[in-house]
Amino acid sequence: MNFNFNFWKKDKDNPPSSLEKNTTHDFFQPETNPSFEESDNVVIQTEDQSLRHYTPEPADPEKAKKYFQISRWALYLGVFVTPLLFLPWTSNATEINKQLLLVIVASIGVISWLLGVVSSGYLPLRVTPLDKGILGLLAAFIVGSLFSVARTNGFFGHNVSLSNSLAFIASLTAIYFLIVNIFEDNGKALRNMVGWSLVLVLFYGVLQVFGLFIFGFSFSKSHIFNSVGSLNALGLVAAVSLPFFLRSRSNWWPSISVYFYKIGLVLAITLLGVLNWWVLWFVAIIGMIAVVALENLSGNGLKIKTLILPMSIVVIGVFIMVVNLNLNFVKKNFPAEVSPSFNLSVDIATSVMKENLLVGYGNENFYIAFDKYGANRLSNTTLSGARFFDTSSEILTLVAGGGLVMVAAILFLFWCLAEVFRRFNRYALENIDDGLIKESVGVLASLAALVFAMFLYPFNSTLFFLLYLFMGLAVLLIFNKNL
Repeated sequence: MNFNFNFWKKDKDNPPSSLEKNTTHDFFQPETNPSFEESDNVVIQTEDQSLRHYTPEPADPEKAKKYFQISRWALYLGVFVTPLLFLPWTSNATEINKQLLLVIVASIGVISWLLGVVSSGYLPLRVTPLDKGILGLLAAFIVGSLFSVARTNGFFGHNVSLSNSLAFIASLTAIYFLIVNIFEDNGKALRNMVGWSLVLVLFYGVLQVFGLFIFGFSFSKSHIFNSVGSLNALGLVAAVSLPFFLRSRSNWWPSISVYFYKIGLVLAITLLGVLNWWVLWFVAIIGMIAVVALENLSGNGLKIKTLILPMSIVVIGVFIMVVNLNLNFVKKNFPAEVSPSFNLSVDIATSVMKENLLVGYGNENFYIAFDKYGANRLSNTTLSGARFFDTSSEILTLVAGGGLVMVAAILFLFWCLAEVFRRFNRYALENIDDGLIKESVGVLASLAALVFAMFLYPFNSTLFFLLYLFMGLAVLLIFNKNL
């Protein structure tokens, strides 16, 4: 087969046009621009000349202030409203609305913070031992969601339970890091928001318990309805709030706030006395013991004046549990809260671990494990048709959902929390503000009560929110010089 390549040849009779000239040249020679060749006003820098170094603009924290302020106000709103929020237009009046609010708050806070960092070049970062524990727990939830037997539940939860979903935990993680890194006042304003919100939550709960209904919604005209969830969940909020109310002070109208926190203390004790459940009193007693222990570690020693109220609450709790005080005229309106027994919860979690040791069944999938391993245990009882979405303990619920990965994450988180508590002694010795030390005692004692409560009761959205919130407040107080 012959090919004719004559079309490549140039016609000898036709000289090359101007466009065809100089089409070949040495690529190793620098190309010159004809328009600049004869210009005396253009300076061309050759390779042997030194290049001018670019000097980056220094960080300017002032440019980030307005963005960080947006993040702070988003957090103020979220912290104050979340424990109080319920809406009548959703199938679940409390849980779904709280999760949606916290996702919005976290999104606004993170976006504003990033805009502030990018626009100013200033990155405020407070590095603490607890950060690693928080990130480790988030990683365990991510793994549990990816390998979940029902991934939608793992990522977003379901109508009955949302507190262990990845979306909710990710939002709480973002809120924790925002709290730690954008507040420079040791969290004073944030603690005020927490205190006022908790007092209003308990006030509304007590009114509901005694049949004084404020709102006209059909579902709210019930003795057991409150903005937290179940009555026992409200009682747990009261128990973990006691140390915080006991040692808090407020810069907002100090003369009024003193009485406001005392009212919160009375409301919390009232709820504990009315509900009179040993778990609630146990958590409250742990909080009071933590107050006494931390004040001893602060270096000021134990004073009778500071011991009277914590020890009085311990004595009242022990007395009521021993006497088994039962206020039937109030409790007759309360239905029983049913949950799997502790032994059944342990058996189900153990069975899940045997089937899938590493990752369990996934977040928010305990009801699947219950149907498989626990329903037959209740077949001949009055609860034969019941379906449970949580164990009797938040720790067991997490273990069933996350397996060995979750166990490792929880243990690592507890170790990081222990580092925070160990740091308190040095913090107290370095700090000369006795009032701030007392507030630190209240925050840490409430945090200790919340951690202890995880072993005795399943957490809902409000309780998980308070756990992350008090962890952030503790870091702000103990590591206040690390920013």
